[in-house]
Parts: sequence; C-alpha cells; structure tokens
Amino acid sequence: MLLNQLGESSHREDGVPNSEILSVDRWRLLYDVSRELTTERDVKVLLDRILDNLLAVYPAERVLVAIKNETPRGFVVDAVRHHNVEADDAEALSQGVIHRVIETNEPVLSMDAQIDDRLNRYQSVIDYHIRSVLSVPIFHLNEGVMGALYVDHRGIGNAFSQADQTFLQAFANLVGVALVNAMMYEQLKEKAQYLQQEVERRYQLGELFGQSDAMQAIYRLIDRAARSDIPVLVQGETGTGKELAARAIHYNSTRKDQWFLSQNCAALSPQLLQSELFGHKKGAFTGANEDHIGVFEAADGGTVFLDEIGDAPPQLQRSLLRVLQEGEIRRVGEIEDRAVDVRIIAATNRDLKQEVENGFFREDLYYRLHVIQIDMPPLREYLEDVPLLAEHLLIRAKEEANKSVGWLTVGAMRALTSHNWPGNVRELENEIRRAVALAEEEGDITPDLFSESIGHTMPDAPVEYQGRLQDHVQEYERRLIRDALEKCEGNITHTARELGMTRVGLHKKINRLGLR
Repeated sequence: MLLNQLGESSHREDGVPNSEILSVDRWRLLYDVSRELTTERDVKVLLDRILDNLLAVYPAERVLVAIKNETPRGFVVDAVRHHNVEADDAEALSQGVIHRVIETNEPVLSMDAQIDDRLNRYQSVIDYHIRSVLSVPIFHLNEGVMGALYVDHRGIGNAFSQADQTFLQAFANLVGVALVNAMMYEQLKEKAQYLQQEVERRYQLGELFGQSDAMQAIYRLIDRAARSDIPVLVQGETGTGKELAARAIHYNSTRKDQWFLSQNCAALSPQLLQSELFGHKKGAFTGANEDHIGVFEAADGGTVFLDEIGDAPPQLQRSLLRVLQEGEIRRVGEIEDRAVDVRIIAATNRDLKQEVENGFFREDLYYRLHVIQIDMPPLREYLEDVPLLAEHLLIRAKEEANKSVGWLTVGAMRALTSHNWPGNVRELENEIRRAVALAEEEGDITPDLFSESIGHTMPDAPVEYQGRLQDHVQEYERRLIRDALEKCEGNITHTARELGMTRVGLHKKINRLGLR
C-alpha cells in the first residue's frame, strides 16, 4: 500500500517523518486515505487505520483520537499510535489541550508548550514535558464536535507548522464523515437485526394458534384493525395473548417496517414511567444525567404497545390523551412540544369501562383508546383448540430445549382438555415446557409430567386405557379431520393446509380412517 511504502521511506533517524518529503505527497496521500476511510464500517478498525495513516505522514512522536462523551473528563481516548515512546508513556497526553479543543471547537497549535502561556498552565503539559503540540476538532455538520485529533512531540519544538494544522483539519473533517458513516451503519445493522427478530416472532404466534370459532373471530378482527391506523384496545385475562394480537396488528399494517415498542404501565413508578415514555431533559430530576429519548420518539412512524393501561397513573393518562388528540409529546423538564407519528395499541386485563365508572380511568381517554376493541377469549372458552395448540407448543418446546422426546399420550391430552386453564395459554405453555424438561429422552409426554393442578382435573377412572391406544388415537384423528373438513366446506386443499398436511397425505388419512 502507498501508506506503508511512504512510511518506510520518509522517516528521519529519530523516527520523525521527513516534512520535506511529506509536503510533496501529503495531499495526494489524503485522497488515498479518504478512499480507505469511507469503505471501512468497523469503528475500531477505522480509528486504528486513521492513526496509522497520520503517523505515516506526520512529524509527530505520538498521535491519538479522542471521542467526546458525557463523562466528567469529557472524552475518551479510543486509539493511540506512537514513535519511540515507552509503553508506560503512551498515554501521557495533555488532557487540558484536548478538552479545550472539544469545548471551543477551535484548533490549538503550539511551537513550544513549555513557554506557551495558553498551555503551560496545564499540569499535564509540564509533567509530561510536552513541547510541540497540535490538536484540531473532529466536526460534523449534523453531529457537531465529535472529538479531537491530537499530535505532539516531547523531544523537539517547532515540530508543527500552520501548514500542518491546515492538513490535519482537512483530515479531521474527513474523519468526522467517516465516523458518522460508521455509526449510521451500526445503527442500520442494529435496526435490521431487530426487524428480523420481530418478523421471525411474527410467524411464531403459538398462543394465537387455533381453529375454533372464537379464534377465527379474533383473526378477522386483527385483520380489520391492521388495515386502519386508529387506536386499538385489547382486553382479556392474563395469558390470553394480548401482546401477540398487538404484534399481529402491527406486522400486518402499513407500519410493519417501523419500530414496535412496548411498555408495561404497571412496571415502573409514575415518574420513571413518564420519563420512559416521553423522555426527559438533562437535569430534569435527580439522576437525569443526560437527555433521554422516550419510547414515543423512538417509535416515531411505528407502533407503541401500552400493556396494563388500566394501571396508568393520572398524570400519564393526561399525557397520553395529548398524544392521541394532538400527536405531540413533551419531554420531562422541557417546555416545547415535539410532534410524533405513532399508532397506540393498549391492553388491559381489567374491565376498562367499569374502571371509568368507578372514577379510576379518564372517560375521554377510554373513548380515544377503544375505537376498535378486541376481547381475547380465555382458553376455557375454546378448549377444542387445546389438542392442536398443545402439539404446536410441544414442537416449539422441544426445539428450545434441544431435546428429543415423544408426543402427548391420550391420557396427557385428556388431562389438558379437562383443565379450565385459569392462566390461559401462558399456563398451557408452561405446562408443556415443564413436561419436556422432565420427560426422558425419546419418552412420550404422560400426565404425571404435568403439575399437580393439572393432574387433579383427571377423571378417577382410567378411561383412556379401555381398549387399544391406537383405537383412541384414530378416533381423535377422525374427529379433527372431520371438523376441519366441515370448516373448510369439504375443500381438500384448504383442509390439508389447515392441518399442516399435503393433499396426498390427507387423502391417505381419509381412506385409512374410513371417512367420506
């Protein structure tokens, strides 16, 4: 590479680059460096490359990149390169000079810092015997001052000139663009990973799996809600899949490529909840050490899911009403409003209308939220879906546990369909996970692997063992296929898709089981 060739041929015996040689090639080299910096996406590799390039073309004993941050020091040294400097002295830099450059956004050039009245008041300049020093701000039009480039020499004075400052500032401007590009790349990669995970979760809606009339009605409501952009209120008992319904609405809507962010309104104190949702200004309250972007700003263009909305404190209810009415939020500690474009989906396990009548929830907010209302049914109201749902959850549990176990026995299935499921689908999922964890390798899931509450619902007589197991399994299959055929109005293709089978496989099952 050009940089390495130049670095090998352009240094004096004392390790300092030859300025006469570099003055000829420096600007041509800057062009070559610019191509390297704009193609690198890893920030750490980028910073290391910056310093290697600088040390190759600069009459310096040491070069470093300082990145601005919110610590008391005001910056962090991300990378250092040096000539003829002991390892213990590698970071013996002038913090005062770097801090001055970052705070003022002005360069500092000194021919001899030991006698320079601007710099010899810095203890680090005296302690480390720094003589020649040059530092320029790393500035970006959108980001402001991002840090500083710093070069120095402790052995000689007059190591740097005004021309060196001009070049270093041009280099720093290039670095600013490169750093912003790298950070934007990291943010985009992070968002892409997030969206990929969310899309994958969209197709893993085990808790919304079912063919019963109750669940078919929910699917139709979700589909209609997804076509609009108005608020949705999802009500239902704990464990019925309220958040899954909200995600299904979001990922089938026009906002599907934007953020879906959720917040539990019962999980934080009123002050922290207000801050988490709306953000806060630095110094707004004790512990607010920096500006904070809230959920509504972060999800701009997307969807905000507010779980346990019935527990929202009065102040939050007022703020939410403003978001719904005006599309504006105000950070804690600020006086100006900020426009946001978010869709709100709220959920509660309470009767929100009753909460309004009891004076615990604002009536105007209630009517704003429940433009579309979805009532998630408890599992006991569609027990006919338990066998299919249990099998679906079992497949997922086995994959998560990376364990090879069998399937649910007839007795296990009878136990599951006899329980009233006060914890709904979440309780069923936990029971399946427990059974997989306790089951022997290659062993089937039997009733004794469930918790005591499930076992207590089993009939006293072992009805499932009257006759051959195969006969019970076949009768169970007949009922499932017959019900699916009825729901699909006899359409074999649709029935096979509903049952997760091929058309050929379904035909064979129908013939073997004697179904018409």
